[in-house]
Amino acid sequence: MNSLVIIMSLRVKFYGTSAAYSDGRRGYSCLGIREKKEEREGESGGLTLLDCGDGAVHKLANFGADLLSIGNILVTHCHSDHVSGLASIIETMGILKRTKDLGIFGPKGIKEYFGTVQKITNVAADRKFKIRLTELEAHDDRFKLGGLEVRAFPMEHSIDCFGYRIEAPRGSNRNTRKIIISYTGDTEPCSESARLARDADLLIHEATFLEKDVANARLSKHSTALEAAQTARKANAKKLILTHTSFYNSKKETILEAKKVFSNVQVAHDGLVVNRGQL
Repeated sequence: MNSLVIIMSLRVKFYGTSAAYSDGRRGYSCLGIREKKEEREGESGGLTLLDCGDGAVHKLANFGADLLSIGNILVTHCHSDHVSGLASIIETMGILKRTKDLGIFGPKGIKEYFGTVQKITNVAADRKFKIRLTELEAHDDRFKLGGLEVRAFPMEHSIDCFGYRIEAPRGSNRNTRKIIISYTGDTEPCSESARLARDADLLIHEATFLEKDVANARLSKHSTALEAAQTARKANAKKLILTHTSFYNSKKETILEAKKVFSNVQVAHDGLVVNRGQL
């Protein structure tokens, strides 16, 4: 008999929301999706991380996250502000005597990245848990993490980068439309980001620049707040949260730019929580 798992609650929490150059107050890219389940021949719910930039373990601790509840980490790409916190998370898990396996997923290169870190640092050398590293292929890899169904989409960035589309059931009725959360990682506007965000209940989109600096956005293959909003509108997303924002740009001007084309938008801050009822 197939196990039946009903997600009773779902929560998205932002642990780090800064672009690559931080002002010291916000952490680098890291957010979590927590699922709590009613178990019927299924496993207990947990925390899935999306990215883990430098200092992520500190931010997770600050906001009360239980590192032992992290079941899987989805890495968008191997830039340091998205992945360099991985070693310290694993080291801390080892110190905490973790025994449950940890899944790490990402684009091609994530195995080489972690293999190099492991060789040089001997991270958590005496750990009692296994690390399952998976390099994904765009579109072809639709996989389940607990009650979540995940699909990777190739973004347009300066190195290989995936956005993740995550679907969760709303209840026990299989015909009920699922909750859809889409996260871009870093990208400039592209057709795949619109596909990623199609009919999403929540689109989490990077907004490193404003339109006044669109030339710099093209050079580094990032997006402006206006471009993120245009993607949300084109994709028929219901709610847009802008993250990976620069301290050079105020929250007010970032929102005003996005609201020119998409009304249901907010700018993420470290500690922001979005509950299932808000999706």
